[in-house]
Amino acid sequence: MEGDTLGILLQLQAALKTMFEEEFRAKDCSETMLNLVSSAPTCFGEKLGSHSNNLCEQIEECAADIWNYAVAKKACISAQVNATLRYVASAIVYKCKSAKDDECSLRKQIMMSLKTARACLDCGNNGLARNAIDVAVECNDNLRLLWTMDQGFGERSSEFPEKMTEVERNQLKAFLYRAELLFDPKDGTQSFNLLERARPMLTALPDEAATVAVLCQKFGVNCYQKQMYDESVTWLKLSYELGKLSNAANCKTQASTLRVLAKVYLDWDSQNYWQKAFNAVGLANTEHSHPLGLHLKLQILLTKGNPENDEIKQTLDELLSHPDLPLDVAIASLSMICKYNKNEIAIVAANKLAEKFQGQSDVWKARIAEIEIHLQSQASVGDARLQTLIQAIVKDQKSGVIPEEMTAAVRLMLWNQAAAAFESDRHSEALMWYDLCSQFFPSRVGKDSNLAKLHRNKGACCINLNQLDLAQEELAMAAQCEPDSSYLYFLQYKLNLLKGRDEAAVEALKRLVDCEQSSDTVGLICLAANLAYKESRTSVAVEALESLAACSADDRQVLTTLRWLTRMKFTSVVALPSTSESEAGAEARTEEEKQQQTAAVLKEMRSIIGYIRTAFEKLAKFYGQPPAEHVGLEDEATWFMKIAWNMALKCDTSEETCELFVLCNKLANLCPKNIANVTRQKRCLLMAAALSLQLAKSAKDDTVQKQYLQDTILYVQQSQTLCSYAEDLALHSFDGSIGPTKDATSLILLLLYEFEARVRLNDGEAEKLFERAMFLPYMEAKSFELMAAIARQSRCYVSLSMKALRVAIKKHRSSEKIDHAKCSGAIRSLIELSLQTGSSTDALSKKDAWSYFMDAMEFIDTVAKTNYPEMEIVWLMTKAWNCGIHLYSGGHYQDALRWCELGISFIKRLTLFKSSYENQMMTAYGEILAKIDAHKSPHTQNDIPTLLKTKDDMSTMICQLP
Repeated sequence: MEGDTLGILLQLQAALKTMFEEEFRAKDCSETMLNLVSSAPTCFGEKLGSHSNNLCEQIEECAADIWNYAVAKKACISAQVNATLRYVASAIVYKCKSAKDDECSLRKQIMMSLKTARACLDCGNNGLARNAIDVAVECNDNLRLLWTMDQGFGERSSEFPEKMTEVERNQLKAFLYRAELLFDPKDGTQSFNLLERARPMLTALPDEAATVAVLCQKFGVNCYQKQMYDESVTWLKLSYELGKLSNAANCKTQASTLRVLAKVYLDWDSQNYWQKAFNAVGLANTEHSHPLGLHLKLQILLTKGNPENDEIKQTLDELLSHPDLPLDVAIASLSMICKYNKNEIAIVAANKLAEKFQGQSDVWKARIAEIEIHLQSQASVGDARLQTLIQAIVKDQKSGVIPEEMTAAVRLMLWNQAAAAFESDRHSEALMWYDLCSQFFPSRVGKDSNLAKLHRNKGACCINLNQLDLAQEELAMAAQCEPDSSYLYFLQYKLNLLKGRDEAAVEALKRLVDCEQSSDTVGLICLAANLAYKESRTSVAVEALESLAACSADDRQVLTTLRWLTRMKFTSVVALPSTSESEAGAEARTEEEKQQQTAAVLKEMRSIIGYIRTAFEKLAKFYGQPPAEHVGLEDEATWFMKIAWNMALKCDTSEETCELFVLCNKLANLCPKNIANVTRQKRCLLMAAALSLQLAKSAKDDTVQKQYLQDTILYVQQSQTLCSYAEDLALHSFDGSIGPTKDATSLILLLLYEFEARVRLNDGEAEKLFERAMFLPYMEAKSFELMAAIARQSRCYVSLSMKALRVAIKKHRSSEKIDHAKCSGAIRSLIELSLQTGSSTDALSKKDAWSYFMDAMEFIDTVAKTNYPEMEIVWLMTKAWNCGIHLYSGGHYQDALRWCELGISFIKRLTLFKSSYENQMMTAYGEILAKIDAHKSPHTQNDIPTLLKTKDDMSTMICQLP
């Protein structure tokens, strides 16, 4: 055991040495000591025995060194460390006590324990405080017992009362410390009971009543800070009552308690406890007149329903005449009076205050307070007293008497007056206030944001007062102080706009837009646009609105801006003459003017397209958000959709018109899905497909052409989907007023557009599309004729063209009323295509053509008869005849004879032209027969071909159309 104790001693000494050498480690060392003492035996003395008194003395000496260190370094170490060291020293002494306590050790232990408890309470370490109090009570009881026993044996009887007084005083302190330890604002029962137990002791210790009163006051203040007013009043009343028992309690302490009590009543319920508060503060001022008491009395008077001015003046005069009046308390009282609209009283008192402190170094505080009172009293900018006070403050500033933050406060007060005047459109008055503010700034010009703000605000006032030249000077000075200010650029913009310098205004606007984006910047751009619109500067307004649309993060604000832009541009486009104006108007303008006018219209059109495109993007983003964000969006979409539609009808260029129709479709997709909107979408896509196909035809670049053709197919497919949707919508209409219908014309056009796009793309789907078209009930002969014409444009689709023509002819022949002119034209086209295959002298390639001629003859004879156009019969006749002549020239005599006979067979079906061709063709036919016979006679084989195949012979035999 002795070895363990020695180890503890050595560790304590080492920790103490470390603290002396390295003070910054005091906290760690104190915690180490606390742990050592806590783990040490309960009582060193009893464990070690009498032979180890020397070791015990060393431990006690170490404890004394620790205690002395805590006392000496109290100002250098933290309260927590100080309390811990005191506790360690006290605990060591307590554990070193012998089996028989002596008076000296007990008194020392009590002193150390009570001081330790006080230190622990001050730093909030309640655990150590409780242990220290327990030790103090135990030792004090032992001391009482020791002295009582000594008195019983008749020793030192004359000193016994004094000793008992000391014991009682120690016990009282222990009660007070324990009451403080157990204090709870919500439930002060334990603390109150302890104080009640301590109260009888005050009879023998009347001077300690003041200490108890201070503790009760502390409890009352604690409850007040936690707004527990009822408990606070109880403690404060107890404090005051206990203070009256003490001779040591001075009137200042009692007055302080009463002031706190009055404040508690005032904050608790000023209406119900007003009289109690007034009585308490009156009693406090009677006990000891103090400026804070008079200030509180003034506050209580002001909280009364209708305070009398005379009573307020009397209390205020009493306060101002108090010899110990602090200037800050006086200023606070004046400010309080102003809050209750007693400005006239405050102004008079402010003058007295300035006179009272005249000549003192802090008189400027009174002047600033008076300035504030004058401003609160709505003093005019030209008030003489106000001007005098401001000049005095400026003078004090230059002499360095006033702190910079106080002059800044005065400047801020004047600035606020200027701002209020500016907001009320009293710009002349605002300018005067700003002039007063300028006196607080240095005369030199440099980088100063506050000075820049001052010049900008003065410039704004001058602009509103139409003092444009003076405004320009102010803005120039503002630019020197802070060149990169968004508000500066806005004011420069406004100034240039009012001066009629639009280019300079736009330049300032661009600099404004280039500033760091914020809500303030966007707001200034919005103001700039509004200003230009009010000034009827359309071009500048458009520039500002475009900037606003680009900068604003508020999508709804962007939509509103785009509406304004679109409306303004649309109006200008409507006002401009279009490229399709009347001939008289067109002749009146030169070609150059026409080109310029066309370019201007096109430029405006493209701008509007950009606005509508951006509007669609913003609207589409909204539709990706919760439904609560969709309010009003359908109206926006409808408005832009109608604009796109009207612009598309107005536009004269295919590319822009196509894009407008596409945008109109996209916007209509955001509108309600009713018949009207769906129909509009179908029309938009139909027009877009047609225009895209037209653009593909005129495109010179293959990549661009391919893209246009793919767009055409896309628009067609979208339109076809809408057609199906429209049918379902009509079929399920609630009122039954709309029945299922097919827009055959639109469907045919869509099919033709898709067919042509696929043919031009050389897409294999073209043939499949044709196959589907053959089974569509609404497809007419004309549609197949168009498909044939489209397919004919590509060599890859000649057979498909012929197939389409055959279908067209079949459609014509199956119709109830045959259009012979169109049918004959289809027959003619089919025969032409069939004759284009192979060479003119190839009989085999004309096999299909021969069957088509036969079908034509059969149609003429059985169906058309005299209704078949005679010119078409002439064409059939001459085409068949010429085929025979070409075959004859190629040596195919039998085939030639057959084709010539076919041509001659058409002569009998002619009426008007029969006489014109019959003799010529019969004569030629006879020559051909003669030459064929001659070819069969025994002539030399070298002469006959030459005789038959000369160029002149061929020209005489070819039949020409009339």
